[in-house]
Amino acid sequence: MILVTGSENYADLETLSGVLLDPITEVDFTKDVFTAHLVSDRIREVICELPVPSGGIGTTSDGRLLTEIDTKLLGVRQHAYARGSNTIEGIVSRVIENRIRLVTTSDIRGVVYPALLSPQQTSPPVATKVVISMEIDQICDLPEMRAFSVIEPTFTNNKECHVPVPLGTILPLRCISGKASFLAALEIVEELGENKFGAFIYHEADKGKPLPGDILEREVTRPNPANREQKLEFRAKIGTIIK
Repeated sequence: MILVTGSENYADLETLSGVLLDPITEVDFTKDVFTAHLVSDRIREVICELPVPSGGIGTTSDGRLLTEIDTKLLGVRQHAYARGSNTIEGIVSRVIENRIRLVTTSDIRGVVYPALLSPQQTSPPVATKVVISMEIDQICDLPEMRAFSVIEPTFTNNKECHVPVPLGTILPLRCISGKASFLAALEIVEELGENKFGAFIYHEADKGKPLPGDILEREVTRPNPANREQKLEFRAKIGTIIK
């Protein structure tokens, strides 16, 4: 399931951008064309595909990174990414939010974001305002960054990986309430002091509501580069809801 945060059109190429909530990275996401439900103000059936980068091209006149991507739906196309996406800060943000960008040939005009994208029909996303006690001290402690360091072991030497998670970040996680749990996304919006933060949790409307005392946890797996048959697991407690 993906929390879709927006869409973009460049040279008649329509893409959906969001946070991959499933406990995998883009590496393990399906490479096939698939049909899914895009749910927000209403339910839309959309056809999507994860494009394969085929090389860098350059920059657009407004400074955006221009690349070639290969798709089954549309063949080889060009796509422009937002300015700053190829900086260290941009890569860090993309990694820890477990960002994914999908090509679609469906009509997505008028979609209200955020939306949920899933092969199974879901209920619309809702945002619950919470106060959390944060247990992650630095970006490098997040499971996605630890998973990324398996293939880029020197990347976490960058100072940008040794700072607290910045405001505005949206983290994929699992909200655990007793024996029940559900996938969700945490947007950190306000620093309250003493490792406490105001935040919004985005979740399916019919999967329960985050409550004080609930644990926020993240687990992610990725293939072991030394043995593709083996999966590496990375887990961390992100925090606890206190209000």
